[in-house]
Amino acid sequence: MRWGKLRREMTRGPSRATRFGRGSLVVVGLSLDPAWVAHVWAEPVSVVQAAAVVQVDGSAVCPTPSEVAGRLDGILADSAAAATAGTRAHIRRTEGDLWVALRDEAGSMLAERRLAATGSCAELASAAAVVIASWIADVHAEPPLPAVEIAATPPVPVPPAVSPSAVVNVTTIVMSAGAVASAAGGHLALGGLLDATATLRAFPVGVRVAFLANTSRKIELAPGRVSWRRIALSLGPAYEVVLGALAMQLQVDGSLALLTTKGTGYEVDRSVRQFDAAVSGGLRVAWARLAVAPWIGTGATLWPGRVVYVGGLEKAASLPRVEIFVSAGASFGRH
Repeated sequence: MRWGKLRREMTRGPSRATRFGRGSLVVVGLSLDPAWVAHVWAEPVSVVQAAAVVQVDGSAVCPTPSEVAGRLDGILADSAAAATAGTRAHIRRTEGDLWVALRDEAGSMLAERRLAATGSCAELASAAAVVIASWIADVHAEPPLPAVEIAATPPVPVPPAVSPSAVVNVTTIVMSAGAVASAAGGHLALGGLLDATATLRAFPVGVRVAFLANTSRKIELAPGRVSWRRIALSLGPAYEVVLGALAMQLQVDGSLALLTTKGTGYEVDRSVRQFDAAVSGGLRVAWARLAVAPWIGTGATLWPGRVVYVGGLEKAASLPRVEIFVSAGASFGRH
């Protein structure tokens, strides 16, 4: 099959493509029908080894990079093979979609596209291969023949239909709220959590900011007791992997907290406030197929050593350095 025929077949499909001249490339808004992909795939083709021309990699498992590369073996022509050496394609499953991108030998982004992840793995592999092949065809297309003007009645203009899947948001912001239960040195506390994670569509690593407040804990220090609590603000990277309906997020944070200690039952009861810095890590698992996604999480925080003194009594107590927590809540903004 020549590239001209592939482009004509794609023009008759339910999507549109725009060419801006020889050597240029745009993101093509495609909404591929599996039956149409099977029709194009059944045509006679010139076979080359696509793995030597367009390397396909990525974290997707349905379809795998090797399955997409196998489909490209049957689509790419010799002319495209000579012109696209070093070109790399990347595929990744995100939130029910299949993200496909094409980069040149220097690593610069040439095009990217999100396909609805419907159909079998083989159909998705064929769809991704046709998208990649169409990009290569547009980059290395031969100059079109001169147009011949034919007098005709101008057609009534029809606004082009825009597929929702063709709109690619650059950044996703997911907001979350939940309840937290934590234990430090055998002392339990309850609290609340608010956080937000901003992630670029093309990368699985985002930036997370969180606010956490706990109830007070108490330490018996005769003849009275000391209560203490922390209110913390955290910032750090978050790495998310989507496996089917589950979205697993690995979190690493640096925290700045306001530590408040208060004595009760002494001749003079005093309160002391000071700042604490800590590091924490955690894992959160969410059911990502719902607009409001429920999640559960767990993790630990390492605080600096703090000692509480009771003036005039020569008594002291150390605050626990390790805090273990579990949490549950809901997030929105994934769809």
